[in-house]
Amino acid sequence: MVTKHPTCRTANPTMSREPTNTLSPVTEHSLHKMLQELRTTITADFHPIDGDLRREISSLDDRTSHLENRTEELCIAHNEVVDKIKKLSEEYETLKLKVADMEDRSRRQNVRFRSIPDDVFHDALPAYILSICKALVPGLPDSAWAYNRMHRLPRPARLSSEVPKDVIVRFHYYAHKKLAAARKLPTLPDPHQWVALFTNLSAAMMAKRKAFVTITMTL
Repeated sequence: MVTKHPTCRTANPTMSREPTNTLSPVTEHSLHKMLQELRTTITADFHPIDGDLRREISSLDDRTSHLENRTEELCIAHNEVVDKIKKLSEEYETLKLKVADMEDRSRRQNVRFRSIPDDVFHDALPAYILSICKALVPGLPDSAWAYNRMHRLPRPARLSSEVPKDVIVRFHYYAHKKLAAARKLPTLPDPHQWVALFTNLSAAMMAKRKAFVTITMTL
């Protein structure tokens, strides 16, 4: 029996070929053209944004200039206010001193008596004060110790209720008041041995004196 071998067929030459590339090669001219088109597209896209940004920047520049001008004006006004406050402070301190001086001048005929017992009532105060003045400066007539007013001061809250209230006396004759206030005795005769006399100064002058206590104690 004769075996028949299958007939070998020749492959289609068109099927065995590789596909050809249809893209044209990239040249410098084509690349330049593509970049130019890309640049045109980007410029067209950013043109509206660029206009908005320019307007915003211009607006910010105007506002910044306005703020700088206003800041400069405020600085000038602030410096003027500081100068005026400094001047007013100096004038205020000067006026305080003048008012304190005027107040002290109005008090120059006053004498503060301390430690006069509270059981010496208002009606008995003139005779009690007269006896103290005659003990300090004997030999003067009673009329030399004439006074314009005499009263007790309120007791400070920090003091005990057992501490007597001070008595303020405004003498009519300033010279005699000065003698009484300047005379320093170790003790007054009984029953005035606990009584002390002080010049009736204003609160401002007392504060000034306290500021110089350390200096006066050193001297």
